[in-house]
Amino acid sequence: MSEMFMAGGPSMWVALLCSMIGNPLAIAAVVGAFVTKKRSWRLGLGLAAVCFGVATLFISGAGYMYGMSQVASVLPMVDPEQRELVREIGQQEAMNNIWLGLCGSALPLLFGAVAVVRGAMTKSDA
Repeated sequence: MSEMFMAGGPSMWVALLCSMIGNPLAIAAVVGAFVTKKRSWRLGLGLAAVCFGVATLFISGAGYMYGMSQVASVLPMVDPEQRELVREIGQQEAMNNIWLGLCGSALPLLFGAVAVVRGAMTKSDA
């Protein structure tokens, strides 16, 4: 597992941190959406969870782009017979960012959206 993070680069750790904050926040948002009657709590927690989900996706996408730019900068120095292999391995390592982003942002985006919709349907703070 740590090899995956090392191959993905420093953006993997930042995306993991966002995911570690966003997932518990998403659980709190969806629980709050069904427990509390306060519109502001529902909307606030839901929007915060969605923001962390989007941030996780953005950071992992930026990490992928950075990884691919690193691969592209190395390819001219590689033996022509090995270029395709190096490009494929580099792309696989850069894709670690995308997988972490998709997995780490699914719960905050889904649960956050549920909380926002429940909050939007609430008339006013009770």
